[in-house]
Amino acid sequence: MKKILSLSLVALLLWACGTTYEASSFLVDKTADFTHYKTYGFVAIDQTKLPPQVTMAHVELIRQAVATELELRGLQTVTADTLQPDLAINLGMYIQNKYEANATTNAYPMGGGPYRYYWSGMNYWTADTQVDVETYKEGTLMVDVIDLAAKKILWHGSVTGVMEDVFKENTAQANLKKACDMMFANFPIPAPAPEKK
Repeated sequence: MKKILSLSLVALLLWACGTTYEASSFLVDKTADFTHYKTYGFVAIDQTKLPPQVTMAHVELIRQAVATELELRGLQTVTADTLQPDLAINLGMYIQNKYEANATTNAYPMGGGPYRYYWSGMNYWTADTQVDVETYKEGTLMVDVIDLAAKKILWHGSVTGVMEDVFKENTAQANLKKACDMMFANFPIPAPAPEKK
């Protein structure tokens, strides 16, 4: 396949092992007829632009998850060097630092022990509050589906989650599959219904 030049400068990310993702998608070109598209290829990644925590092995895992969604919908990847795909798939990613504060309050009667001390009919309690601040990274994976001949974006999807251990050997594929399933839920070419058992 001919090398596809990247149409945008992107920063790649990993995102979380957590079970919660936020996904969205929309048609950029509402007049596009997706039945005309049969093949796709991924836009080349510049390895020098990858953040320190991301490797090409991580990028390959993401590509596999996206490819699974496209091939479920009948699109085929182009592997021959002499052929040009109908669609270019551009991966874009964004990482940002997030902070979460959790407060824990412990209240107990003044004087301690099992006895409560009263004055003027009021029960006095003391309390201490501990605040823990957690720092984490939130990442958003973005996918642009581009008509290569017309050089225009047809569809944009994104999914956001908390970065943390997503590429552990025993969970990476399941996490990525779940995230991409959500992102492609409203793709113009629907996935076939699962077979009834």
